[in-house]
Amino acid sequence: MVMIPERTMLAVTREFGEAGKEWLELRPGRLAELGERWPEAGN
Repeated sequence: MVMIPERTMLAVTREFGEAGKEWLELRPGRLAELGERWPEAGN
């Protein structure tokens, strides 16, 4: 799993407010979903 640095998370939240916070919360699940759909992309 890719970890987003704390300062990046703060910057996204500061710049985009609640929408940025929601995006950060959904990101890990979205990446896992894409990995399942296109497993050859990870090789």
